[in-house]
Amino acid sequence: MIPVPVLTFHALAETSHVTAFPPDGFERMVGRWATEGRRPIGIDALLRRLKGEEPVENGDWMATFDDGYASFTAAHEACRRAGGRAVLFLSTSVLGRDPIFPRDGRCPKQPALDVETVATLARDGCDVLSHGDAHVDWRNLSDHEIDADLRRSSEIIADLTGIAPRAFAYPFGLSDGRVRARIAAFHEAAFGTRLGFVRTSDDRHDLPRIDAHYVRRLSSCGTLDDPEVRRRLRWRGWMRGIRETLFPTRVD
Repeated sequence: MIPVPVLTFHALAETSHVTAFPPDGFERMVGRWATEGRRPIGIDALLRRLKGEEPVENGDWMATFDDGYASFTAAHEACRRAGGRAVLFLSTSVLGRDPIFPRDGRCPKQPALDVETVATLARDGCDVLSHGDAHVDWRNLSDHEIDADLRRSSEIIADLTGIAPRAFAYPFGLSDGRVRARIAAFHEAAFGTRLGFVRTSDDRHDLPRIDAHYVRRLSSCGTLDDPEVRRRLRWRGWMRGIRETLFPTRVD
């Protein structure tokens, strides 16, 4: 299988924060890649490729957006114009909140999507997947709390979209073997923040993604196929692995 890059975005916004990506830059990047035959695929296509049910096309990639910022609607439209789709990992507890994370001054001050907009996005062909309900470090939750959250978030998404979410993205990208085992009972796949391209050899419930702030310059030039880009991503992934080993991430 040709490795598939899955990019992680949060908000489209004109700020320098790592969770923000310039709206015009996203539009240019998606449009330019589409002219080169690189259109963003959805979760069904990725899972079929992982299962070997259909071949990966050179240029396949995914644009995933975590949390549920209202600016996702612009990303959805940009990907639709490019002949593909954006993928939403929705934290159901934030629906309708303004701002989305009122106690976190580091996040873009944007409202969250509301229930009507999420339902409309789903009718328009958007993949609405799960980011859980409680946006916390799930390693701190009991098995019972994890299962209850998964049922709650899945039911909310299914009620809004008519489809149970097939995949999950860990809040903060954090998980361990116990958490992944609980997720596997509910979802076919799950994504963390291990930096890399998705391959068939990957643990289906610990799939890698690429933080969008690492590829900001690609909005105006270059692609993820460039050897220099891949070399830089491998180096960053190596450094991140060392940092996480020496200073394990914990969010309380």
